[in-house]
Amino acid sequence: MSSSQKKETDLLTPDQFEKFIISIPQITVIEHNRKIHKADWPISSKEFQMLFKMTYYCALGISETLKLHKSDIDLTRKIVSIRKSVGVHEETSIPPIFIDELEEYLKSHEKKLFQTTRGSAWNYAIAAAKIAGLNLREERKVKDVRKISLLIFKKSWGRRMQKDDASDKLIAIKLRKKSQLSDKWPIYDIKELIDWEEKKYPSKKKGLVILLDALGIKGIWKGNSPTDVQHDWNTVITNCRSMVKELTTIGLSTTFNAFSDTVVITASGSDIKILITKMAETLIKTMEVAIAHDIFFRGCISIGEFFPDPNIIVGKAIDDAAQYYQMPEWIGISVTPNSHKLIDSIGFHTEKNKGLFVEYDIPLKNTIEKKGMALNWPTHVINIGKLAGESENSHSQTLRELVETKIENSDDINVSFKWRNTLNFIDYVTIN
Repeated sequence: MSSSQKKETDLLTPDQFEKFIISIPQITVIEHNRKIHKADWPISSKEFQMLFKMTYYCALGISETLKLHKSDIDLTRKIVSIRKSVGVHEETSIPPIFIDELEEYLKSHEKKLFQTTRGSAWNYAIAAAKIAGLNLREERKVKDVRKISLLIFKKSWGRRMQKDDASDKLIAIKLRKKSQLSDKWPIYDIKELIDWEEKKYPSKKKGLVILLDALGIKGIWKGNSPTDVQHDWNTVITNCRSMVKELTTIGLSTTFNAFSDTVVITASGSDIKILITKMAETLIKTMEVAIAHDIFFRGCISIGEFFPDPNIIVGKAIDDAAQYYQMPEWIGISVTPNSHKLIDSIGFHTEKNKGLFVEYDIPLKNTIEKKGMALNWPTHVINIGKLAGESENSHSQTLRELVETKIENSDDINVSFKWRNTLNFIDYVTIN
């Protein structure tokens, strides 16, 4: 392997960097002076995550990041002022892809952004890299490997820019390569870099994407009054939109769109556990309102990154949800397989009769998703309200009778299988 190939291999890809960040909260021990110690967390895991994100996205040295104060950040201009020696002033850019998260962090940090040392940053970086299966040491024969390893974040962002077709000049501005700039581009404007990053790395959200599909809508007008069908649908959508919008009062960012028989919801927030909890509760209420109006949703929850827009949502989370949401053969909402791990790591109860989610063998088209994860809506519908004016104690039976009636009245074998699968799930989570 050539030296240039070796150097590229040592740098982190965007996916590897994300894997590194996700691994930080999982740290339980660190290595210091060749000894293993219990992690004592001089700052929180979220602060360590932000420390390395700031270093990566702004292409800083770790010592530069540790010197940052809130006053050094200009979110409007998307610029970081870097504290160097007296009389020396440097600036770099803040990519839009990172700016929303940074803005949220600054709300709770008034002065120095990171109250820790370079040594602690090193120890926790190595521990997270080990969990993620990454190597930050770059395998180089130097006396003090620390001086190289923590520059990997800065260098990795430069490599990312290169792969995204940034010019040598823009990379030099970002990495503040003074000799290159003075020799080749003595006159330059950091706004060139900011404008390029605006186009290449637009603002993204990290949170939930929910896709819901109303089953049985096709042809429903043949046996029902079209006016009544439209009224019921509009009532459900109005209620659901209102419940999703209400989440903004507790600091969550949400969008809600409905077209034909499909609903698309996005939600993001600074605390992922609160975000998942509140959205799960909202989806359970949505299921209840819909069932009360003889509308039955099938869908999924995906957790990940997405780029919101009034007209279109793109990103990994929406792709994940779109691929999965029509696979389950039932009435209900399940978590995409790619999102299981995060739900598990947060610590939600998944035992039946207890949590918002339940582990279950989910029926899919032509197969079974073993140990899948589903929203435990039948159990909680009992606790939230009444379907048709029945007492709380009779509520689960009312739900069961409703599904049994659907099975009896169905003359489509595929539809009948969906209802039977739904009944099996209701029995599983409501019958001890």
